[in-house]
Amino acid sequence: MSGGPASLLIKRRALLISAVAFISYAYFYQGGGWNQNSRFDLVRAIVEQQTLRIDAYHDNTYDKAYYQGHYYSDKAPGLALLAVPAAALERPLLRAVGIDPASPRAWVGTSYFVTLFAVALPAAFACACLFLIAFKLGSSEGGAAFAHTQHFSGGMHLRLRASCSRSRQESCYAAVSVPGVTSSGGLHSA
Repeated sequence: MSGGPASLLIKRRALLISAVAFISYAYFYQGGGWNQNSRFDLVRAIVEQQTLRIDAYHDNTYDKAYYQGHYYSDKAPGLALLAVPAAALERPLLRAVGIDPASPRAWVGTSYFVTLFAVALPAAFACACLFLIAFKLGSSEGGAAFAHTQHFSGGMHLRLRASCSRSRQESCYAAVSVPGVTSSGGLHSA
């Protein structure tokens, strides 16, 4: 990818891959479940009450820990912490359009928005990165596209585990370490 017209074409294809992945991940938003609610409860507690305790929200999940009279999310906090800025940013926007940020309606929308920000956007970015890395490491354009398609579309990601679920985020970070795309052992065509 030197910088000529071919490089521009590859970058445009990576952008297209990222856009298609993002739209796909945005479409398959599952909403709440115990796992998702536990994470989102932590986001709400941080944004609304500036605490890690989910006491005010613990009734909507069984995925919680009880310690010294308080409830906490029993999930690793990374994904929730990644979602906090998006949730905090959305609150004044909701007020500006006349919606109470603490209302159930607002939090359904916020849950979707933070899922897009904290899960779908990094996953879509990782799709483009995997395509570009595979191509740079010697894969043909088709091989790089195959690596992306198999890892993201045919594998881990369309399990419909959308809202604030870690499987997609974890595989985003794993995508850049896939050794099977190198020219020494992988997805390049003859």
